Amino acid sequence: MSIYKVAAHTGADNNGYIQYDTESKRVDVFLNDTEYNRRIYEYLTKPRALKKFTGLSEYEVITDAPNASLELLKIALGKIWQDLGVHMDWSRPVE
Repeated sequence: MSIYKVAAHTGADNNGYIQYDTESKRVDVFLNDTEYNRRIYEYLTKPRALKKFTGLSEYEVITDAPNASLELLKIALGKIWQDLGVHMDWSRPVE
């Protein structure tokens, strides 16, 4: 089993992380707000159009649930702040 974790926050006093199991494709959200947890979980598990860049200004559109693969999950996490106001803290370690 391989677990991927990334720190996340939505503002003051709402810090936590998102966890992804690469084998089972399971997503778990651990923030201090159950409503945000639900919205993030739905965002990462329901099909949506994602732009996978293949060049500086070229991309292919992939329609799938972000939790279908780690690659798609990372693409969705890079955009989630625009849609839900969730900021990923890629540099902060998750214990």
